Formats: sequence, structure tokens, C-alpha cells
Amino acid sequence: MKNLEKLVNIIIEKHQVYTVYQPVVNLETGIVFGYEALMRPDIGLTEISVQSLFECAEKMQRAWELDKICRKRALKTAGRQRLEKKLFINVDPNIMLDPEFQEGFTKNRLEKYKIAPNLIVFELSERTAISNYPSFQKTLQHYRDQKFSIAIDDFGYGYSSLSLFCETAPEFIKIDISLIKGINKDLFKKNMVKSLVQIASSTNTKLIAEGIETKEDLLCLIELGVA
Repeated sequence: MKNLEKLVNIIIEKHQVYTVYQPVVNLETGIVFGYEALMRPDIGLTEISVQSLFECAEKMQRAWELDKICRKRALKTAGRQRLEKKLFINVDPNIMLDPEFQEGFTKNRLEKYKIAPNLIVFELSERTAISNYPSFQKTLQHYRDQKFSIAIDDFGYGYSSLSLFCETAPEFIKIDISLIKGINKDLFKKNMVKSLVQIASSTNTKLIAEGIETKEDLLCLIELGVA
């Protein structure tokens, strides 16, 4: 644990992170619709997971600092690479309430990175509890008024998916890999995703399937109507 804390301190103090971009692809056309920005430690440590680093940073009360560094790097690199598609950025819902977070997504800051606000999608993890929905909804409206979009990540992983969906009315839902893997052979998963397609259609929400790894699952999802 001490070694991990030491690594977290080094990463934060020296900004030793880089960003990789996972493409989000339209299943009908094969055209890249956007990219999810993913943080990686830039210290040659492939055996340590990003989740472990953030969990450790949380215990050290430095999660906000790590999150800020990752977000700035993601925006800066996206601007440099001219990724003029939707940019999905993972965000802890509770961090969104912080004034410093709001400052990081001002019009001037995004202009610096040459990114239009309407290309930014905040990904909210279904795994993180939200303690104050009325306050959080006001925060979401603040960003939507500036043309940002909202996505729910890990949808279907836990027990609060539907509650989070109803409270946030997201523009995108990312279906957790647990509902996608092996869907072509699983009638229950097929029916679950089929229901989500119907809900998404009636609420003008786009569905994104995470972790498509086989041709069979891909064809099944296309047939079900996942975007």
C-alpha cells in the first residue's frame, strides 16, 4: 500500500499520465462517432490498474488532483490531435459539484484546446452514489445550457441504473459489458437490451454497447437496434 501511495504522489506531482482514446463506432455504418478518453500512468507500470490508483488516491484525499490532471491531459491531447468527434470523459458525479471542475470547462478553457462544448460528453458511472439529486440536477442543467451532453456509464452493473436514468435523463447510455458479452447466446440478455432499445427510442437516448468482442455479439446487437 505504501508503494502505491508513493506512485500516486509521483504521478500527481509530475503529471505522469497520458491518454488513450477508445473509439465509439456507429454499428450500422462503421463510422467513428466519438472517443472515450482513458487515463494511463506514464511510468512503465503495466501491472497496476487505473482503478487501483484512483482508489488509493481517494483514500489519500488526492482523487480530485489526479482527476484534474487526467482531464486536462485528455482535453489537451484531443485538441492537439484534432479529434473533432464526441469526446466522452469519465467523471465522478460528486466532483462535478466542485467549482474548480466547472472552471475547467469554461468557454475560454475549451477554446484553448480547440474543442467545442457540444463535443464534450460527461460520463457518469452508475457505480458511484449521488447523495443529493436536486443539487446535482441543477449542476447538470448548468452544463446542458452550455451544450455539454451526459452519458451514464456501466448501465446495468448495479441496482441504481433506472433511478440514475430517470434523475439525469442522459443523452447516452453505455450498457455494461456484463449485459453484452455472450448476448447472442443468452435470451435473457437479448430481452433486456431489447427493452433498453425501446426505452432509448422513446426518450431520444442513444445506446452504446461496451465490450463487443465477437462477430456474433456484434450482429446480434445490430439486429436488436443498438446504435
